[in-house]
Amino acid sequence: MNPLGLWLVRAGTALAALAFFLPQVTVAGGSRSPFVLCSELAGLLPLSEYLYHLAWLLSMLLLPLLLFRSAWSRDSRGAALPWGHLVLLLLSSFALSTLGSILLTAVQGGAGADAPPAALSLILFVLPLAAAATALGRILGGGEPRATGRVVRASLGLLLALHGAFLLDAWGRLSASWTGSAAGAILPAAWLPLLGGLLVLLGDSALLLRPAPPAPDPAAGGGKP
Repeated sequence: MNPLGLWLVRAGTALAALAFFLPQVTVAGGSRSPFVLCSELAGLLPLSEYLYHLAWLLSMLLLPLLLFRSAWSRDSRGAALPWGHLVLLLLSSFALSTLGSILLTAVQGGAGADAPPAALSLILFVLPLAAAATALGRILGGGEPRATGRVVRASLGLLLALHGAFLLDAWGRLSASWTGSAAGAILPAAWLPLLGGLLVLLGDSALLLRPAPPAPDPAAGGGKP
């Protein structure tokens, strides 16, 4: 057993979920959390744009909560592969990779001061695809289900961290686009999604390095040889 690795996963998911309710950026002179923005953006954006932003904001809470539940379940030490996690990994990887592609296009188009860093854009494009490919490779290669489940959860932790890194760079530009005013300031709580994702990745990596338990002896307990 590796209780430290499991507790790192639990702490990381808790921090990432808690960040949803904490102010992360200043908007129009006041500090705002993603939870508050879910309602306030309704008065700032057209309906179609608001629904898109609402789904994006809610994903900041739903993904950590799903991983938090997994880390506290009876199978938290790595039971059979949670297929729901795999589907979520594939969807999240596609979304983040698409975002990275859009950001790379903005960088190449010379967006000036509003352009995101080229290195971050490239990382957002490449790493989510690599995470999804690694998980699929283990499944198609017949990997041990418990270890594969940890790989999937570690990959979701990586995506949490990547999304947190994107927010650290983008909150200011997003707040400016919503209000038409100067870019908002990034608050300390904005670091929590990045930190939480890294803790999940580190914790599940530690669980992966734990030696596998020995296979049960079929002759034990009086069974027939």
